[in-house]
Amino acid sequence: MEDSDSDSKGELDDIRHFAEEAKERRALSVIMRNREQFFDSSEEGEGHESSSCKNSTAENPLVEKRRELFSLYPELQIVTVEPWGAVLHAPDVPKVPQPPTGYGYKGGAARRALECCLKRAAPPREARDLDLVRVTHTVDSVDEKIAKKFMPEDEKFGAGIEKIRDFESYLSSRDLTVNEVLYIGSRVICSYRALEDTVRKRLQPTECCQTQSARAQNLITAKILRLAAEYQNWGEKKCSWTLPTVSERLSLFHFLVHLERALEISPRVADGYIRLVSEADLLPEELGEIATSRAKASPLFSRTLNSLRQLSRKKYENFPHIQEQIQQQSLPKNRKKLLL
Repeated sequence: MEDSDSDSKGELDDIRHFAEEAKERRALSVIMRNREQFFDSSEEGEGHESSSCKNSTAENPLVEKRRELFSLYPELQIVTVEPWGAVLHAPDVPKVPQPPTGYGYKGGAARRALECCLKRAAPPREARDLDLVRVTHTVDSVDEKIAKKFMPEDEKFGAGIEKIRDFESYLSSRDLTVNEVLYIGSRVICSYRALEDTVRKRLQPTECCQTQSARAQNLITAKILRLAAEYQNWGEKKCSWTLPTVSERLSLFHFLVHLERALEISPRVADGYIRLVSEADLLPEELGEIATSRAKASPLFSRTLNSLRQLSRKKYENFPHIQEQIQQQSLPKNRKKLLL
């Protein structure tokens, strides 16, 4: 009786063993089919199935594009690829708070999310501002309330929550290629240009920017130079940039807008911004002799503040960080020590 039981037990063990092997073979087969769908297999003698997969990839440009992305950026977690760009899985993004439910981010927060997708070090500070977007056809009263709470400065000047009807149209309407990106939920949606220029640390205007008015391009020029100063401050030595085709002296207002934003990070970034604008010979005419200066960063920054102090206060009354710097610049040395 015991021999019979042991034989039965042995047969059951054999059955389980063969079942496990069959399960592993089926799983391996599925894995290999998926692998062959996206990569060139080195095992070309595998038969008809491999050949059919290769034919299907050759006929589908999106599969080829996915393979290319895997090759160029192996760290990406790709969800889908589209003719206009890619949808990526976003890891946790440090120093960027979760947006209100149903909303996402554009601008600096979205750029930071793409950096995290690429496993590159994000800037060490919190995102300077948080620009909200929502996928919708209309902006309603709820959006306006959300904007007042989360984007008070932007909302005050009429730049509230941006509505997005479709991703392709949105991405093709940006000012810079690195801004062709969205961060919504656990997804980053970006153009292929945004991916490439984020990796290369390259700042360049989009085709859409080049069709804008001279005034709009003037503001974008100031933005590119301010972002370049930020990159340099973070130690990005390989950063490069291209200015819009219409590059004349910055208007005083556009110069001050981005000087204020640079000062929100640090006076050192403001130094770098003024230096880059000066080297490009684009400083506003109102700043007089500074326009031709090639002085080092800190003296140049001080002279800029001195020139601003001599202008009418109305010229910079909406820029609190600039006012604070000018006030400190004007104080006697013993008063400055008390402020430090």
